[in-house]
Amino acid sequence: MEQIINKLKSYGITEYEIMFTETETLSMNSNMSKFKSKSIDTDQGFGIRIIKNGKVGFAYFTEINNIDTAIKTAILTSQYRTKTNFSFNPNKPKTKIVVYDKKIHDLEVNELKEMFTSIMSNVKQNKCDPIDIHISSITQRTQIINSENLNISEQESGITANVMAGHNEKSGDENFASYKYNKSIFDLGQVASQRAIESVKSKRVEQSNVPIILDYDCIKSLIGSLLLPQTIGTQSYYQRSKLIGKQTQQITSEKFSLIETPFSEGYSRTNFDSEGVESKNKPIISNGIFEGFAYDRETAALEKVNIEGNCSRGAYSSKPGIGYSNLEIKPGKIKELESVHNEYALIGDVYGLHTANKITGDFSVNIERGYLLKNNQKQYIQGNMLSGNVYEMLNNITHIESNILLTGSWNIPRIMVKGLKIV
Repeated sequence: MEQIINKLKSYGITEYEIMFTETETLSMNSNMSKFKSKSIDTDQGFGIRIIKNGKVGFAYFTEINNIDTAIKTAILTSQYRTKTNFSFNPNKPKTKIVVYDKKIHDLEVNELKEMFTSIMSNVKQNKCDPIDIHISSITQRTQIINSENLNISEQESGITANVMAGHNEKSGDENFASYKYNKSIFDLGQVASQRAIESVKSKRVEQSNVPIILDYDCIKSLIGSLLLPQTIGTQSYYQRSKLIGKQTQQITSEKFSLIETPFSEGYSRTNFDSEGVESKNKPIISNGIFEGFAYDRETAALEKVNIEGNCSRGAYSSKPGIGYSNLEIKPGKIKELESVHNEYALIGDVYGLHTANKITGDFSVNIERGYLLKNNQKQYIQGNMLSGNVYEMLNNITHIESNILLTGSWNIPRIMVKGLKIV
């Protein structure tokens, strides 16, 4: 770090930020019931940002003898950026929560393979085929130093998995992500198998306008793809968000509250963002009211607002952007949504959101899994589409369940809505 700082100063750069990350990944894959490969990878390097003539430049490098080239690249890229009053973060975070699990760091190849074999066995016990299994354990050390005397570091860990099971030429899958070792990863084979079996029973149903229960993955898909991107500060700056001018206005049902909770027990748990700004709980939507856009320091400078704390970048090679850590939807009062109506549909998840209108929130997407309950008969759905608008959907919430599930970076309840169409 000292060598990089001295080299920056030799180029006349007095305002800078250096981000170092070192990532170790142990991963295993299978293909069609057979163990396919394992890999142990280490990646480390430096990302630098500089301010020259009021403009921000970025570059990265992995070898120390490439410092000069990286600095020249950062200076060159700065020439094409907009001049702002941007400055680097001067305030050291005060909070300190645990975001690292030594059990993940200490996982040996044999232990991961045992986990892998157990999941595969669960799939086969359900008379399904383990089409694809992928498990990765990750540990990452991050250090951020800047010209404002900030010098902070953090050790993080994570374990992720994806399981796809097949049954009679149909398939089902399940995903897992946690910052700490969690035995629920062993349940993935059971869940994926059950979904594959349900898929075999699925068929197209008649068009329906019944109340709809949005299951956990469906909520993550719809809100994560259609609502959250509209709350990002860059969308405001480039005048591409439907929510411009709607700060402090009601945009959803008052039953709905969405909060960023970086200290909660989710995969994206963190003490500070990628500029070293201290994490804190931030409401995005409070009882239906849009609280405002999320910003990193550079976009805030472009917009001339005093908001920060949502800088995001995966590693040294990533350009800084805007993103969220863990998210929470506030629970409601209903213990079990299935008890509300005699006829309803439950939508487990959808796919095809790339076809949705990200500005207006209109969507017509394929139902990946779900069922329709009618005349006390449960019919699993396949071949239908779910159609509606994400803002209308969130304004037509009738009930929110009281139970919350932690799934990846989300702490969420299930939600019942009206107005969506199964076509």
